[in-house]
Amino acid sequence: MNNVEFNALIIDKTIEYFKKQGIELSESDIFVSWMVKNLQNNKAVVGVPQNGMYLEFSYNGDKNQLYVDVYDKRENVSVQL
Repeated sequence: MNNVEFNALIIDKTIEYFKKQGIELSESDIFVSWMVKNLQNNKAVVGVPQNGMYLEFSYNGDKNQLYVDVYDKRENVSVQL
């Protein structure tokens, strides 16, 4: 899967995931902060600023499987250096 196809897939899957949660999103509500392709595999991190969540997508090209991990930002604290 090339980067353009993977980008379209993860945007669609992000919208689909949140729709199941009762949250309506459009493509403009989502941003891809990082994406990489290594051999037949793809990985990306997608952010949704309006609810402070982000999703990590992993595509295994050998098995044609897509996995997603969903994360929630709990807090942002200053750490003493």
